[in-house]
Amino acid sequence: MYKLKFALSVAFMLIAVCTWAQPKTGDIAIGGGLNFNALVGEENYSSTRFTFNPSLGYFLTDNVMLQANMDVSASATHNGSTSARFRSRNIGIGPGATYFVGSGPLQPFVSAGVSIGSYFEQSEIAGFTLDPVTGTSLGFAVSAGVAYWLVDYLAIQGTVNYSGGRLIIDGTGNSTGQYVNAGVGVRWIWSR
Repeated sequence: MYKLKFALSVAFMLIAVCTWAQPKTGDIAIGGGLNFNALVGEENYSSTRFTFNPSLGYFLTDNVMLQANMDVSASATHNGSTSARFRSRNIGIGPGATYFVGSGPLQPFVSAGVSIGSYFEQSEIAGFTLDPVTGTSLGFAVSAGVAYWLVDYLAIQGTVNYSGGRLIIDGTGNSTGQYVNAGVGVRWIWSR
């Protein structure tokens, strides 16, 4: 009896994998992810950054999705040697594209996008709060990851991301930054 149950289980899994529904041309997908990175350095220096990035996409083909992205990030930096603390927020929007490789329940993918947004920073040095800094952010991101389709319309994703950009600070100049982080997310085919 055990062997029969095991054989039937394996048969059902093979049928499920072989007949797995994938994104199709014309599908609309809603997704999002969370990314986190942290840096701890010498002299009590630490920096953390959280990013939430919802997206709405349209599959041009079974493997290519164009999307509208939103990036919402918050970061905190502390430099113990100077007693300086910096807290910032950024909200950006922009276009992107994702290419899913192959078919099946496990799909590797690559993704890229650009964004423009609004930046806000509050600083405190040695107990004194400085005037807020505002500006415009221009960014880019490239990602590689794997989507695992739990059912034909829902996937969980793991990614490695490289992002960077330029801050155009109102009245004081420019600043650049680059990040490498890992993230997790979901993708839901809304049109099914």
